[in-house]
Amino acid sequence: MIVDKSKNINETMVFFSTFLKNPKEVSALIPTPKFLIDKLLEEIDFENAKYIAEYGAGTGCISAELLKRAGKDAKILCFELNRTLFKYLKETLNDDRLKIIGDSAEKAAEYAVNYEIPYFDYVISTLPFTHLEPDTKTKILVETKKILSNKGKFIFYKLFPLYERNLRKIFSRTSMKFASPCLVYVCGK
Repeated sequence: MIVDKSKNINETMVFFSTFLKNPKEVSALIPTPKFLIDKLLEEIDFENAKYIAEYGAGTGCISAELLKRAGKDAKILCFELNRTLFKYLKETLNDDRLKIIGDSAEKAAEYAVNYEIPYFDYVISTLPFTHLEPDTKTKILVETKKILSNKGKFIFYKLFPLYERNLRKIFSRTSMKFASPCLVYVCGK
């Protein structure tokens, strides 16, 4: 199998240049690495996952992997607020199961209704929580809990421990695992 590295190089350049223009909005130098994508997605039961949301889709490295693994009847909503990255996603990802939304993850519940999604089985996030205003951060977490199914999972990663006490106030199930150099959080209702 021949791997086309040109997309990876282009994807990295788009991501990096977007980071340089707005580091608080993007907050990472490069797209999520493959080892971390695998660690995040190992929490997903793709055979039974029908509704998935992704917050902070970036250049679509996680989105593309979700599409590879998800069933043919899955619905995936990807949120990307940055206009450059949103445009890149629209140009590079084309799949009927995927809806790319250029809006805030705070509005995930509204978009779920618009796309006739009753709940999400999984929500994956790469949002720069450390750069978000406290009210925005809390609203996203509270709204995420509301839109999860009873057995649903909210999965995200950070480089540093993230206000675990606040997570436990919102989610009844929280766990953390190490994916060097990151921490992967898994939360549920």
